[in-house]
Amino acid sequence: MGAVPPDLAALMEAMQAEIAALKLSSQGMVQKMEADITPTITVASSSSDAPSQPEPETEGDGKKRALVNELHGLLKIPPIKTFTKLQVASTSDGAALQWQNEVEHLKTQLEQ
Repeated sequence: MGAVPPDLAALMEAMQAEIAALKLSSQGMVQKMEADITPTITVASSSSDAPSQPEPETEGDGKKRALVNELHGLLKIPPIKTFTKLQVASTSDGAALQWQNEVEHLKTQLEQ
């Protein structure tokens, strides 16, 4: 194989610089959103002091995850290990939950 033409090399360098800038800006966005989220303290409804265990995966959840992973394979994106089950405690927590979900989504994108 021959050397890369100068115009193509310059284009590749510009694209790599743009990718690096996008990663930096998205990291800044994640940090800003994390700072904006104020942790909410929820009182457990049960009287036990033990932390709540995640619910075991049902057969339906397994089928859904298998279908999602099949679609991910067709789209050439990484498979998922578990579903994130979101629960809104009240409408006032909805905005905080939305920001938390956005932060988690951006974190997973940065890890890829």
